[in-house]
Amino acid sequence: MKTAAVLSTFALALPAFAAPVTTATGCVAKTNICRTTIGADGLHANQAQCSAEDAACKSACEESYNTCRTTRGPDGLSANMAQCASEYATCLGENPFDKRAAPAGAFGGVAIHSGSEIQYASINAAERKFWLLKDTDTYCPDVEGLTCSNTTSTQFVGGDNTLSLDTVVPGGQQIFVAVDGSLGFTAPHSAYTGPDAMSTGFSIAQEGQHIQFQGQDFLACPIDGHYEIYAAAIAKNAAACTGFAFRVADTSAPAAWEYS
Repeated sequence: MKTAAVLSTFALALPAFAAPVTTATGCVAKTNICRTTIGADGLHANQAQCSAEDAACKSACEESYNTCRTTRGPDGLSANMAQCASEYATCLGENPFDKRAAPAGAFGGVAIHSGSEIQYASINAAERKFWLLKDTDTYCPDVEGLTCSNTTSTQFVGGDNTLSLDTVVPGGQQIFVAVDGSLGFTAPHSAYTGPDAMSTGFSIAQEGQHIQFQGQDFLACPIDGHYEIYAAAIAKNAAACTGFAFRVADTSAPAAWEYS
């Protein structure tokens, strides 16, 4: 009994310590703290300031990510995309590459690589391939009574594992990644993609803003004044190529009959 009494008295004499406070890391954690911290008026947080700080934090993270994934690594060939993605997720405080729902309708695509020649260049279909700084090539068969749209842009549908061109031609035109990593699409009335080509593995990332293949972005490789597009996850010879993000762009243009 005396021992119990002594222990009880000792316990009461101990100072009360607050639970350890976890340091905020990432934009999400910082923003949550900001939005729940009472302001100078003693009533509520400054939500406008919190939103502005959140936007600035995410912008800084994206800038660092873009710098990382466009900087060649020690091998002189390409950046360590896995490391860049990990650092980006840590900076944000959430995984921006989680699979998102595909857009409900057709959408365009533009390249994002800040400070480069290809920044905001449209992703266009031509010659069964995809390009930057090259015009879209569409086709309308000369058939009596057939009326085709006059669209001159490239539009996509899907993004949830598969990706296709927005067309009217029966059977559609599927997009695939060839064995060398190049991004291509099927001919009308055909499902042939070529040996060992992959037509699945596409996804929507960064809160529905970007298209990726196997969780990675794309490469723009120069050829005859244009840039042919390759999937970074598959392409091997990328020394002369430039990494970029495939950003989803709004469109109101009608579907093409077919792309050629």
